[in-house]
Amino acid sequence: MFFQTQDVIPLLFQVAFGLILFFLEKTGKFQLAYSKFRKGGNLNAKFAMFLIYFPAPIAYVAGSMSGGLHNSFYHDALFYAFLIHFWKRCGEILFLHKYSKPMGFGTVLLIGTLYSAVAWTAAILHASIPTEIGNAPGVRTFVVIGGIVFLIGQAGNFYHHWLLASLRSDGSSGYKTPEGGLFTYVVCPHYLFEIIAWIGIALMSGFLPVLGIASIMALYLLGRSIKTLAWYKENVPGFPDRKALIPGLI
Repeated sequence: MFFQTQDVIPLLFQVAFGLILFFLEKTGKFQLAYSKFRKGGNLNAKFAMFLIYFPAPIAYVAGSMSGGLHNSFYHDALFYAFLIHFWKRCGEILFLHKYSKPMGFGTVLLIGTLYSAVAWTAAILHASIPTEIGNAPGVRTFVVIGGIVFLIGQAGNFYHHWLLASLRSDGSSGYKTPEGGLFTYVVCPHYLFEIIAWIGIALMSGFLPVLGIASIMALYLLGRSIKTLAWYKENVPGFPDRKALIPGLI
């Protein structure tokens, strides 16, 4: 939608970076130390995870303000999409998820900084679009289509997070075989729907660098889902035959 030739090379670098993350996560040569791959630390996990996500919406608001706030369908939709994405995660961390092990500050700083950088970059790009273009019919169409994809991703992600949390409704801290929804077919449907949400944001945005961000997220989560499947097979007795991320495919 807002295609610029000079953005093609950065997009290729983003995809290459995503492939590197995929390889590192899939092989276990380097993994971000959260969830079942935590490697110790002294921060309360709930507090640590909240710190990871909470700065990102602030960064998006700050980036939007630095570029001049615009009152258009395009700008408003993306503004609320980013806030919904990160505030939803904060709400899940505070009221839904159950954590059993502490986390390290280095992991919190690294992931939190990356998310904030993503939000800031997207906000600057979106703020570069004039208000009149943000209200153009063609732009509205892209935003509506992308918004529907985004909401499907958010709903599916929340539902499968709820299913995961219900595994520990009895207060237990061990890992069990997830059941229900797409857990019947894949081990990480919540990752699949998060990827769908980022694709929705990329469609709404119309910028190649935001598509590159979605590509990085997709490749990283694909690698992590494959490693997660291997972890479940190794650590959960009798774990059933399932794919990692996409039913019937991967």
